[in-house]
Amino acid sequence: MTLVCYLAEGLALLGYLVAAVLYPQRLLRPESRSTRYARWGLILGAGLQGIGLLAHAGRAGGQVILGEYANVSFLFVLMIVAALLVLEARTDRPALGAFLAPVVFLLVLLTMFEGRVELPPIVNPWFISHIVLTLLAYVCFGAAFCMAMAYLVVDLLLKRKRLERVRLLPPLHVADRTAHVAVAVGFPIFTLGLGVGAAFFMARQLQLDIKMILSLVTWAVYAVYLFVHDGPGWRGRRLHLLLVLGFVLVLVNYTAARHHFKLVDLVAGA
Repeated sequence: MTLVCYLAEGLALLGYLVAAVLYPQRLLRPESRSTRYARWGLILGAGLQGIGLLAHAGRAGGQVILGEYANVSFLFVLMIVAALLVLEARTDRPALGAFLAPVVFLLVLLTMFEGRVELPPIVNPWFISHIVLTLLAYVCFGAAFCMAMAYLVVDLLLKRKRLERVRLLPPLHVADRTAHVAVAVGFPIFTLGLGVGAAFFMARQLQLDIKMILSLVTWAVYAVYLFVHDGPGWRGRRLHLLLVLGFVLVLVNYTAARHHFKLVDLVAGA
């Protein structure tokens, strides 16, 4: 990896750290004007990370974006940042980053500590489709997590009559509706990604492992959420805690769980 890539990734991590610290500060101290600097830290981090990805991909002819776990993770982070900026723009609430900016920082930090694990050039269209669809679904679930956290915090603030902080986050009905839309979009994408991945792995006669099992559990959590959202059962906090659980499973599966087989033996072939 070139010096430009190292510098870009290091400075990007610094930008994400600024965002991860300043976004929650605005929520804790409503009179603070830290949101502007937090947003610029987030944008700076994403921009530098994008430069690092492009420089690294250019050196390897473009294949390296999906040819290294680190770059897939960095791409995932960029997609989450984009989703957060869209949510901020749509809701016009300055403290939403308090829930996703720390996640972004930790994802980048863990990825940098893990290092780069290179794979052969990925040419199998099914495997590429599985990766892309899963990342898109995870971003939708991240957006739902953000709005679910906003719902839970606003609900708590209203009960404690901390009205000066409520205005920093979306109203309960907006948070609930946006979270539901995000899951309604992400769930079929995730289902399709799981189906493509299952077909890819079953064709190679691979057995279930912890990563596959966690994916199925995650699918079940979001399926339950969609089933009960408009029904007479769960409401309010319990429903949104389900979204928090779902995204925690996503993060655990993405960062900690590993397949029991070596992907290097699978991804190069058709």
